Amino acid sequence: MKSTSLHALATAIVLKANSIYKLLIHNLELKRIHCLYVLIVFFVQISPAQKVGLVLSGGGAPGIAHIGIIKALEENNIPIDYITGTSIGALIGGLYASGYSPDEMIQFFKSSEFRKWKKIEIKFPKKFVIPTHIIQPQKIQKGLEKLTGCATTHSRQNFDSLFVPFRCVASDVYRKESYVFSHGILATSIRASMTFPFIFEATKVDNRLLFDGGIYNNFPADIMQQSFHPDFMIGSVVAYNPPQADVNDILMQLQNMITNDTNYSIPDSLGIVLNFDLKKQSMFDFSDIDYLVKFGYEETKKHLEFLKTKIQRRNSIEEINYKRALFRSNQIIAK
Repeated sequence: MKSTSLHALATAIVLKANSIYKLLIHNLELKRIHCLYVLIVFFVQISPAQKVGLVLSGGGAPGIAHIGIIKALEENNIPIDYITGTSIGALIGGLYASGYSPDEMIQFFKSSEFRKWKKIEIKFPKKFVIPTHIIQPQKIQKGLEKLTGCATTHSRQNFDSLFVPFRCVASDVYRKESYVFSHGILATSIRASMTFPFIFEATKVDNRLLFDGGIYNNFPADIMQQSFHPDFMIGSVVAYNPPQADVNDILMQLQNMITNDTNYSIPDSLGIVLNFDLKKQSMFDFSDIDYLVKFGYEETKKHLEFLKTKIQRRNSIEEINYKRALFRSNQIIAK
């Protein structure tokens, strides 16, 4: 009887131990699964978010359509994390990187201040020589300094520290190569990028005479890739490689002589190019700002569904405006 009781007790202990063992193993499995879940959430949270780069081509007045694309992207919560531009693309990209909203840029291009920039003033020296330019650079330089001076100061001349990290491109015609601005005085960098030969005086930076970036690189998608390595690029193209010039078209003759063909494409794996057909629009006709902005805006809307499938991350207009206000408040403090 005693032996049977001991046997039963031993059996019960073994069964209980086995149950405890299984329970421990089960709990450990649950803990392991829980730990794995926590790790997955942690790494998802700290992994870098999808970054988007916007590339703006040169092309003169038709480039006002770039504002339309920025406006459409902002309103549809599609982020702009980096921006590169040439010529008019450098001007609009630089203003955006300085914290200007699309509506504020529209107001500027409609202003009397901007109209003064375009005033033709040919000054002949005492000894007659062919003038090097027909628009005086001082007004443009001072105007750009007024627009971007605070952003330059606040960023400490580092273009990575602007409202949106920024690059623009000019051309060194002596060395026959592009010159990329990543730091310095933002006003001078933008002016150099849009210094069209004969129209504007060459810009001197680092003992280089610099002209319009479109001479060698009118669509700096390669600079975007090299500088920022975004996950997705959106290209805005209002330009085209110049056709053979007419005998009476001096500007097109100049373009034929000095401009290299540009590759206006982005590989499908890296992004999309939005081509805006504005060939009938004069390079120097800024008379219809609203039309050009609307054109860029409406054309961009046609691609929004595709863009939203490629770019999952969202940045609300409230977030953008908060970040813009914060950047500007720091400028005021810095000033």
